[in-house]
Amino acid sequence: MEYTIKVEKNRPDIALYTDIVYKNCWHGFRTQNIPLKINFLRPYYNQWKWEKVPLLIWLEGGAWRTSSPARRIPELTFYAYSGYAVANVQYRGSSQSLWPAQIEDVKEAIRYLKVHHEHFGIDPKRICIAGESAGAHLAALAALTGGTDKFKTEKWEKVSDDVQAAICWYCPGDFSKLSERGEKEQGNYVAMPEQLLVNQKIEEIPELIREISPKTYVGDNIVPFLFFHGTEDHLVPLSCSKSLYEEIINHGGEADYYNVEGAEHASVEFSQEEIQQTMLTFLNKHVKKK
Repeated sequence: MEYTIKVEKNRPDIALYTDIVYKNCWHGFRTQNIPLKINFLRPYYNQWKWEKVPLLIWLEGGAWRTSSPARRIPELTFYAYSGYAVANVQYRGSSQSLWPAQIEDVKEAIRYLKVHHEHFGIDPKRICIAGESAGAHLAALAALTGGTDKFKTEKWEKVSDDVQAAICWYCPGDFSKLSERGEKEQGNYVAMPEQLLVNQKIEEIPELIREISPKTYVGDNIVPFLFFHGTEDHLVPLSCSKSLYEEIINHGGEADYYNVEGAEHASVEFSQEEIQQTMLTFLNKHVKKK
């Protein structure tokens, strides 16, 4: 049986480019190279003619110990179909290098993407950085210190690492609040993830808490923020992200905060359509139409 159908172009095609190395890091103890990678999604209607599109940078969680640039790719295709390029960025874990290597990697990835914006077909002035848990911490920190010399390395140092918006899921935005975890949650670890990140008891060093907390860098000219946090999250207390949100509001910044009722840390609620649509509305308002 032969048929003829007319297909409407209601959504773009998507190209996926995997294992793009943006940085090589030497691990002296293990005497090996650590290639840091980006997985990149790109929407297009004409594969021979790419128009510049806004960019969503996504940072995975993993308690700062590990960072996979691939786990959320199936879910992130939603934003690619909605007209955004998506860069899923890997950064060094605490077993590979101690703080501040993680935020230095993230900011270098931002500059890498900007330097190669023509190649990737992205608009370097329309970028939102987002992440979950440890990735949310780094996303918030990158957004709040963007365009400054804080945590900046020499690679492409003349290129700004500023972004235009930030989205954070269950964000450790104020490290002084991490001690509010219940005894059961703290008992699940020989050492808490933030201690492994700096190789010492961070709660005993106030100046280190300040350095590592995004809340410290809230000031003027804050980019818009969007927060989600599960009401049953016992790994990252609600107060961690609420404290950062309130600091942004107190400084006259623009931010929205969503308590996700009944959700635990990294639970399936965050993969649902309500979250996706809320994020897309935020992206369209603050990034897509700039």
